[in-house]
Amino acid sequence: MVFLLISEMLIDWPFAIYKKFGIEESHGFNNQTLNEWFVDQAKSQALNFVFTPVINFAIIWIIITMGDQFVFYLGVFVTLAVLLFVVLIPTCIMPMFNKFEELEQNQMRKDIEKLA
Repeated sequence: MVFLLISEMLIDWPFAIYKKFGIEESHGFNNQTLNEWFVDQAKSQALNFVFTPVINFAIIWIIITMGDQFVFYLGVFVTLAVLLFVVLIPTCIMPMFNKFEELEQNQMRKDIEKLA
């Protein structure tokens, strides 16, 4: 898995750099420096190296140990993992990559709250 993650990273990064700093910057959509991009990619890869092997190990363990009933247990595991990530992503992971500020009390905030 680690070899696959590293090889995928080496293949994807040149295209991602071109997209971010070639295409997006030429249209004025990029406000990120190359250094910030590399830091974000390092954080992303670190999270990938932590979560991917753990989840894959759990899936393989469930398939091997649960026999013919593995589909049910795998469904329970995936459901619990998704629910865990629903909590972890906005509270722990997204703040690593973005700054979040509370909206001012104005009409836009009222419209968003009304829509929600």
